[in-house]
Amino acid sequence: MYKHPIPRQITTFEFKLIGFLTLKQFLYLVIFFPLGYIFYVLTPIPYVNILLGSSIALIGLAFAFLKIQERPLEVWLKNLLKSLSSPTIYVYKKNNLAPEYLKDIVLPTSPVNEHLAARKHLKNYLSQKKSTQVKEKKGLISSLFFFKPKKQEAAQEKKEQTPPLNQPFLSGVVKSSKQVPLPGILVYIKDPEGNPVRLMKTNPHGVFATFKPLKDGSYTIEAYDPTGANTFDKMEIQVEGRITYPVEIVAKSL
Repeated sequence: MYKHPIPRQITTFEFKLIGFLTLKQFLYLVIFFPLGYIFYVLTPIPYVNILLGSSIALIGLAFAFLKIQERPLEVWLKNLLKSLSSPTIYVYKKNNLAPEYLKDIVLPTSPVNEHLAARKHLKNYLSQKKSTQVKEKKGLISSLFFFKPKKQEAAQEKKEQTPPLNQPFLSGVVKSSKQVPLPGILVYIKDPEGNPVRLMKTNPHGVFATFKPLKDGSYTIEAYDPTGANTFDKMEIQVEGRITYPVEIVAKSL
């Protein structure tokens, strides 16, 4: 097996120019040691001059050789001064004027603004639709208490060829072989060519429904259990207007 040398971090590598010292370490010693000797000589108080001169010399040794978590002492001092001088509170000024060179630039529409506009249009549409449904329900309630002439009832029957919004076009229930409602069953309605035109799913009570009307003709209803616990036979229905009776689908007995 061939041996390969591990590459060094050349960006932080410092060459040793003077013996075992780098140029930076040598400068620290040259500066702080004579500076400590000068303070030792100039300080007239005994013991204080020794303490002051030795302290300055030790500071030079610390800057030259001391490392904390593989970082020199000068790096820690630089980071400390930077953190003390940097601001700690940033204030957001909302009413700042745009610079002159940005006033004539037309920015594209933000996706957030488009989303808010779409939500506003949807809210208006739902409010209008809700008001129309309330009017229709009030009309149905008033028709129960007030008499209408036969001509007016016939005209209204012609207008109401499509089923009302609160009544399903086709509904039914899916049960097991023991007549227990089955939730989560997928119900397909397929045209004579076998193409699915509706897909429904039973609720916790086993009921499925569709409110969108189907064209007149023959259709096939197929039920599918995603868990595979139940199987069902296909059922054919004939659509002529709205189907008023509920469809009942019963699973095969195992």
